[in-house]
Amino acid sequence: MGWHTVKNTKTPDILTAPGITLLCQALTRDTDRPIFDATGRLPGTVYAGEASVAAACGYAAASGRAGAAVIETHDGALAACAGMPVVLVVLCDTLVPTAGSRWSVVVREAAQLTRAIQQALTNTLASAPGPVLVRLHPEALAEAPAPQWHVPPSYPALNGAQEDVEAAASALSVCQTPVLILGPQWRFSRHPEALRPFVVRMELPCFAVGCAAGGLPADSRFVFRAGLTAAISAADLVLTVGVAGDSPLLTGLPALAFLVQVDLDPSGHHPSADVALRADAGRVMAQLTEYREDDGWLLQVRAFEQAAWEGLSADHQAIRTALSEGAEVVIAEVAADALPSASEPGRHLTVPHGAGAGAALGAGLAWPTHSVTLLSGEPAETHVFPPVKSSRL
Repeated sequence: MGWHTVKNTKTPDILTAPGITLLCQALTRDTDRPIFDATGRLPGTVYAGEASVAAACGYAAASGRAGAAVIETHDGALAACAGMPVVLVVLCDTLVPTAGSRWSVVVREAAQLTRAIQQALTNTLASAPGPVLVRLHPEALAEAPAPQWHVPPSYPALNGAQEDVEAAASALSVCQTPVLILGPQWRFSRHPEALRPFVVRMELPCFAVGCAAGGLPADSRFVFRAGLTAAISAADLVLTVGVAGDSPLLTGLPALAFLVQVDLDPSGHHPSADVALRADAGRVMAQLTEYREDDGWLLQVRAFEQAAWEGLSADHQAIRTALSEGAEVVIAEVAADALPSASEPGRHLTVPHGAGAGAALGAGLAWPTHSVTLLSGEPAETHVFPPVKSSRL
């Protein structure tokens, strides 16, 4: 795949410390997930070179579990994995800011290592998915014992406050043109099964963004991929579940639209939200059980989507046609509107330009029996990688 080796290693002592082998082998074994290595010299990890952070994010999005990367500097890494459960193990890097991480720790002694890793694995999913930092010094690994820890399955299944749930249910019961935007937090919920009965009962058009795509069957009449801007403009209620408040999706909301936002991170709530629930995506959908009649709104949103499909460029039309014919796992650096509906979560991922190769490696390890199609560049070039032999390299 053309991974690049990092030549000028700045931390030779830490790379040869006996404890680094134990750490990486324990991470890979005990968490049952690959650890991606930017240095190319750490045993027990999957080497992804400069693409290690993108690979960890791709793995997390495709598998629904946390990923991890061993890197030498985290310049830009935190922004690259915002909103994704990723543990960044940074070698001897204590000077750069940690803004953007959910939690960070400096480990200077071997006795602190097991506790630090356990806290990192817990905190990346403690309140809402997000990156955490473990910054290691050579002395912490000189005589490190074999670390032992347990891995939490996901973030807490937190119910929404009853008064907020009732306010949201009341608004949903009287609105005429609602839109549901499903965000990445749903992918890591303990109760993802709540999505389908909620959408069917509420008769909601659903736009899934990021790694939430595929939560509903691709042929469901409630699934939409294109036409989101037009649908939001015509909506009288916008329900966002697991979408950060600073997301571009929430800019330009119609002045009269009622905004209900569900986000486990209170700091991510949009300032203009009429109802802001701190809750697990699946749990809050299970709580919202009020039924509303459909009066043709779904047909109107379908017309928005058709217009958006027809407005795609010829290149994107060709991409959509090709991918509709059976691509198994798709990583795209192109517009999400060009992708057809995914058949299940983690199969169609949209990533920033330049992150496609790393994300394809991570997704390939998450789906070891599936081929991975990477769309990159402009106009898009298509690269198809065969299934990997094993997800444990």
